[in-house]
Amino acid sequence: MSRQISALVESAAARSQDARRRVLAAVRSLERRGEPVSLAALAKAAGVSRTFIYDSSELRALVDAARQREARPSSAPVAARERSSLASLKARIDNIMSDNRRLREELASANEDNARLRGALRRQRPGRSEEEARS
Repeated sequence: MSRQISALVESAAARSQDARRRVLAAVRSLERRGEPVSLAALAKAAGVSRTFIYDSSELRALVDAARQREARPSSAPVAARERSSLASLKARIDNIMSDNRRLREELASANEDNARLRGALRRQRPGRSEEEARS
């Protein structure tokens, strides 16, 4: 083999190894973030073609294993980012529920005041009979 061809073969092998490492890192990254491991998402995250992944039985097996892990109910701890989001959402819900309760109480009080004032207004209108004023 000539030196040029040998250099080309080595370069292609190095690029392929680098792409393989990027795919492995992308699988770990997608799983860590809780995102689905699909060929398209993996290829995009690793910066390779879907064909590159599909043509490698090792990488296809890696994708299949990741998909099986996704399908299983996980008892793994929730990622820190998701925990804080969950805690934040729960706090927001608690605040909204508290505001809702307070507003319902204010509305009930305002409705009572309104009914009392309407009754007083009806009683004060001139020209109404005693029976109309009581109703």
